[in-house]
Parts: sequence; C-alpha cells; structure tokens
Amino acid sequence: MCLLAPENPYPIYALPPLVRNAIIETQKNTQAPLAMVATSALTAISIACQNQIDVCRPGNLRGPVNLYSLILADSGERKTTVDKVFMKAFYLRDEALAEEYAKLVENYSTEKEIWEQKQKALESKFHKEIRAGKDYKATESELETHLNKSPVPPQIRRTIFNETTIEGMLKYYSDSNRSFALVSSEGGVIFDSRAMSKLGIINTLWDGGSLFIDRKSSPGINLKEPRLTMSAMIQPDVYHKGFCTRKKNL
Repeated sequence: MCLLAPENPYPIYALPPLVRNAIIETQKNTQAPLAMVATSALTAISIACQNQIDVCRPGNLRGPVNLYSLILADSGERKTTVDKVFMKAFYLRDEALAEEYAKLVENYSTEKEIWEQKQKALESKFHKEIRAGKDYKATESELETHLNKSPVPPQIRRTIFNETTIEGMLKYYSDSNRSFALVSSEGGVIFDSRAMSKLGIINTLWDGGSLFIDRKSSPGINLKEPRLTMSAMIQPDVYHKGFCTRKKNL
C-alpha cells in the first residue's frame, strides 16, 4: 500500500509503525475507509492514555491528550465493525469490572449486615449499663470505634458509554475512576441524546478542567481533572439535519 497515494489522503505515515500497521491490517480486513479506521485507532489510543499522561507545550502550558472525533460515513461502510475491532479490549474490561462489582456488592451486603447486628448488640449493652447506673465508658468507647468502621459500599467502575446523559456517565466518577469515553458507531444517538444538552460540561471535560455538578436528588459531584474521549460515527444526512443545526453552540 502506498501511504501517500491520492486515494489514501489520511496521513497514517506520520503515525508510529505499530499503530500504522494495525490500521493497515484492520483496513484490509474490514475494507472500511482508511480515515475511519485511523480515527478509530486514535480514539482507542486516547482512551488508553488519557488517564495516564498529560502533554506539556511551549509557554509552560499543560493539558490532557484526550480526543473528540467525528466521522462522517454512509450506512454500510462498516463503521460498527471497525468500532468492535478497536474497542473490544475496553468493553471486555468493563465487563470484568461489572462482574467484580457484583461480587463486591455481595460481600458488602454481608459485611453490612454483620456490622449492623454488632451495632445493635453494643447499643443494647450501652443502654442497659446506663439504666443500671454502671460504668459505661468502656462500652461507649467500643461503640464509637465500631461506628467509625462502617463498611464502605463499593464503587462501580466503567469507561465506555454509548447512550447516556452526562450525569449518568459521571455518576461513575471516583478518585480511581476518572476516565470516560462516549463512543458510538451510530453517532446520531449521541447528538440526539441529552448528553448534547450539556455542552458547557462537555467543553470543560475536553480541556480536563475540574468542575462541580449539582444534582437534585443526591449530593453533587466534585470532579477533579476528569478525562473524556468522545467519538461519533455519523451518517452525513443525520449530520446535516441534526448536528449542523446546533453547531453554533459548540
């Protein structure tokens, strides 16, 4: 394959050999447009790297390496197939994390039940000692220690989201889970979803800025240096009918 051929204008020659070869092989196997394959590969790299490194630029500037990408492709150009190739590892990781979380929840439920029974026993002992006029200091200290050791519920972790609200995605945020990806091989789902009604938040996530999100029914979320990769493959007619009508807000 001639990487500089007119029919292949995407500059994959500028990419590292390992990445370039993966793109070429995937393009041969799927027969999808080269630019689509390359962009999907870069999206996967962005997801893998965004929580690990920042880039330092001249002028003492530092910023995240996450990417936002938009691929225009007609139906039948194998965008779903390409997405599965490069995103498979992330989906498998999310599945493993979900299974791990289910086990942690089960363990937490058991620990919580035992903790509550111990609490009831200590409280009963404490009240009896008070009513009997006995020295209750030792029991009081034991109860305080016990109350300070309440089991902590596990935090669910997930990276890839396809159709969601920004709030729905960010509820997964924690100190150990601050990296997210909003990825869709049918990008119309993203642009028609409530996610795009939060463009201010999306723009802040683009540059890795910290922010606080208020929620009506639960405590707000304080996000410190979150990272978001966003990639949408969208059909041209959907793009012109939907995305272009709101691009002035981007």
